[in-house]
Amino acid sequence: MKFLFINTGTKEQNAGIVRCLSLGGSLVSLGHEVIILITNNNENKNTYGYLYNNIRFVYVNKLRGLEQLGKLVAILRTKDVDIVHCMGAGSSIFFPALIARDWFRKKIKIVLDFEDKQLLLVPENRKKIQGWLEKIAIKKSDQIICASRLLTIEYAKSKKNVDYLPFGFDENQINCSKRKRVGMAGKKIRMGYLGSLIDPYKEQMDFLVNSIPHFRKREVDIQIEVGGSGPLKNKYIEEVTKLGYQSELKFLGFIPDKKIEEFLGGMDVLVMSINKTPMNLYRCPHKIFLYAATSRPIVTNNIGEVGNLLKDYPNKVFFIEGCIESFVNAVREAAKLDHPIDNDYYRMNSWRRRAEQYIEIVNLI
Repeated sequence: MKFLFINTGTKEQNAGIVRCLSLGGSLVSLGHEVIILITNNNENKNTYGYLYNNIRFVYVNKLRGLEQLGKLVAILRTKDVDIVHCMGAGSSIFFPALIARDWFRKKIKIVLDFEDKQLLLVPENRKKIQGWLEKIAIKKSDQIICASRLLTIEYAKSKKNVDYLPFGFDENQINCSKRKRVGMAGKKIRMGYLGSLIDPYKEQMDFLVNSIPHFRKREVDIQIEVGGSGPLKNKYIEEVTKLGYQSELKFLGFIPDKKIEEFLGGMDVLVMSINKTPMNLYRCPHKIFLYAATSRPIVTNNIGEVGNLLKDYPNKVFFIEGCIESFVNAVREAAKLDHPIDNDYYRMNSWRRRAEQYIEIVNLI
C-alpha cells in the first residue's frame, strides 16, 4: 500500500512528526511505501532532506493559503496513493485531502489522526473555528485513530470508525533496556525531565521549580536536568537564578534525537508531573515511551493514558497529584529501583506492532 502522511510544524514544535516518522518507518519495514508531506521549514529540510529512513519527503511553502494549495497539488500529483493520513483537523492538514477526494475525485481513503484533543490547545479566540474544523473532519474522514483511550471513546460517540492506536517504542530504543544502569553518583539523585517549555506544559515545570525547597528541607541532594526549549525558557532561567536554584536545576535546551537516549539513560530518575486536566486526560504523552525505553525509574501521576502505558512497567512510582511531599518520597523510592524489563513489554508496544494494527484497521475501511 502507499501512504501519504500530512503534517505541519517541526520536530521541536509538536509530536505529530514523531508519529509520522515512527508509524511511517514501521510501515516501510513491512513493505509499504510512505511519503510525508510537510512545510518547508529549514529545520525540516536540514533534518530529513528528501529521503529519510526510506521515507520520501515532499515540501510545500508554509505561508498561509500557499500551504493548503501546495499540499492539494502534491496530493493530486502523487500517483497510486491508497491512504492519506492527516495529523489533525487543521485547515492546512485535512482540507487539502478532503478537496482532493471530494472535488477532484482522487481515489483515496482519509485517516484522521488525533494524538491529543486539539480544541484544548488552541487560543480562546480560535476555539470556535477549530471546533467547526473538527466537526467537518470527523464527519468526512473515512477512519479516525486516537492516541489515547479516553479520546477514542469521545470521538466514537459521533463516528463509528474510531480506533485506539497509542504511540510506541522505537525498535532501536528497545535494545537499550538491556544496558546496565548508570546508578547514582554518591548521594546526589539526578532527575531528568524532557519537555517543551511552552504554556500548555507550564504546570509541569512550575511543579519541579516549587519542589526544590522541599528537597532542601529534607536534605535530599538532587539535580534536575531539563531537556527542552521554547518561549518560556528565558523566563524560567531568570526565575531559577532569582531564587538561587542554579545548582539544582539545569536547562540543557532542545535535545536532538541522537542525544535523547544518552540524556535520559544517564539519569537516576525520570520525572513528569501532570494534573487531571482535560488536556492531560485526552492525550498520549510520547515522552513516557522515551522514558520507559531506558528502563530507568519513572516518577509520575497515575492519570489518563499514563496509567495505561505504565501498567506493566515495574520501575515506576506514582505520587499524589499536586502533592510535593509525595513527589519527594516517590523520587527517593524510585532511585532505589532497578527491576529488569520483560522484552514482551517493549515488543507488544513497539511501533512495528502499532503498524501491524494500523494495517488491520485501514484494510477494513
